[in-house]
Amino acid sequence: MNDARRLIIFSYEYPFSYSETFLHNEIQTLQKKYKEIIIIPSRIVWNKNLKYENKRVLPSGVSIVQENFSFRLIKPFLFIQLLIISFRFRSKFGIKTVFAVIKQSLKISFLIGFMAKKKIIQKDAIYYSYWKNESATAIAYLRNRGKIGCAVSRAHREDLYEEFGGLKPFDNFVGHALDKVYCISLDGKDYLLKKGFQASKVVVSRLGVYPSEVCSMYSSEVLHILSVSNVVSVKRVNLIAKAVLQLKMKVYWVHIGGGKELNEVQKLVETNSNENICIELMGGQSHSYVYDYYRNNFVDLFLNVSSSEGLPVSIMEAYSFGVPCMACDVGGNAEIIDPSWRFLLPAALDENQLANAIKDFYENRTLWKKFRRDAFQIWKNKYNAIDNFYHFAEDLENSCY
Repeated sequence: MNDARRLIIFSYEYPFSYSETFLHNEIQTLQKKYKEIIIIPSRIVWNKNLKYENKRVLPSGVSIVQENFSFRLIKPFLFIQLLIISFRFRSKFGIKTVFAVIKQSLKISFLIGFMAKKKIIQKDAIYYSYWKNESATAIAYLRNRGKIGCAVSRAHREDLYEEFGGLKPFDNFVGHALDKVYCISLDGKDYLLKKGFQASKVVVSRLGVYPSEVCSMYSSEVLHILSVSNVVSVKRVNLIAKAVLQLKMKVYWVHIGGGKELNEVQKLVETNSNENICIELMGGQSHSYVYDYYRNNFVDLFLNVSSSEGLPVSIMEAYSFGVPCMACDVGGNAEIIDPSWRFLLPAALDENQLANAIKDFYENRTLWKKFRRDAFQIWKNKYNAIDNFYHFAEDLENSCY
């Protein structure tokens, strides 16, 4: 255990609400290495009107520091310095960029003022932002000014890619000032290197899920398909519905997840007149419900046809149960999808292509056992949370000494 330093983690909402599951799991490993871990939930700090009924139980030695937003904690001189930094490190500016700079500078300067008030700006502490957002910029600023000794950040999807998460006017400064950026995928690392981040500071540190039970394989002629996601436009659940409705063999498709487009998908499902096709839309369910479904039901194929991804946890979970997956060639999917067969689908996928891919999978039943073994091995070799979080904790400690 590292008794000399504290680890200060900037989350988004954690431990409030049930989001950021990976961080919750990661802390179970990190708390074994540090005598004290302090969590700052940035969204709670920035938004004084947010109310949360749920709060996770934290391990021993892990505490929270929070305070509601107040303009009194924003220092005008610091705010102006941030504006200057953004102009110095970004070559192109438009109206949208100016608004993004002002908004983000307010958040950053408040967060630094908050840290100063709480007396948690210390040279002997390690600062870790779970997201490459304003929290990462705040600790990058303090690191650049020599106020703290080590500052690192993870990078996922919306906090990484400008085309999905919005403008990031401080990115070049963050890349220059942070000690290290941990990308969850190789695609993310390549993206940052193309933006000019130093190769020595950008590493791949994959997330992962814990060991599960292997899901049984169905032995009848019915193809069991599972998909798990929010029902929003980027997830293209309606595409799965259209493809399944084209199939002629016996299919049982279950989708777990709710969202604003659920009614639209439901209307498509209601047009089904094929007795061979059975569809169940389960709506929003808990994370434990998904795991119980794998344990208690047969699943032959998992589908993810999202038009944008980082590195999907849903695929890691399916692999941990030995279930093969199909997904589109977007984000980091090419890194996780089994390359030994035609599981990687084109990014510009349509329902006819998806229906043909599902049919092709069904007609190659003699390979299903191999597909399931391969899926489990991918999880075991790359996405085992026990291994991945241990290696991250080791690298974090080594990077800051």
